[in-house]
Amino acid sequence: MYAIDNVTESKTTKRIHLDSNAIGEEGARFIGEELGKNMTLTSLNLARNQIGTKGAQYLSYGLKNNTTIQRIYLEGNAIGDDGALHIAEWIKSNKVLTGISLGKNQIGSRGAKYLSDALQDNMAIRHILLEDNKIGDEGAQFLAEVLRNKTTLASLRLANNQIGAEGAQYLRNILQNNVVTFNHFNHIREINERILA
Repeated sequence: MYAIDNVTESKTTKRIHLDSNAIGEEGARFIGEELGKNMTLTSLNLARNQIGTKGAQYLSYGLKNNTTIQRIYLEGNAIGDDGALHIAEWIKSNKVLTGISLGKNQIGSRGAKYLSDALQDNMAIRHILLEDNKIGDEGAQFLAEVLRNKTTLASLRLANNQIGAEGAQYLRNILQNNVVTFNHFNHIREINERILA
């Protein structure tokens, strides 16, 4: 972890890319501790690192004390619903995060609920990637409620999430049948065409 320590303590490093390194939950614990002290990083890529639920918890501890990370990539880490809860707790209080990638994380409807609740209180985030999870129709409903009032969202990816006709209808209703919010959704550039077709 010496190399990571050097990078996270740097006063000039803005981006760290550690994707596909099998750092595991212990590596996530170490990085989480360092993130709480680093105030220069703006982008962190930890995709495909087997951090799991516990690793997500460790990261969220550090990220709660970090005020500079704007983009974080956590796809392919099997964090599950409980890991989504830890990430949601951080998102809820964060004021600078603009984009988060959580694809391929085995997140179900419960995790979608946690994230949806957090997003209600976060006005900075503009890009949310949730593809290849299993949020289903119920999770789509939770996200649709966020979309009802979320005027700052620019992109939302929901491909391959076991969303059926019912879930698609929740999203369609928000985007097409509500005149007030529909005007706000001129800002939305990307909602999976397969779901809304």
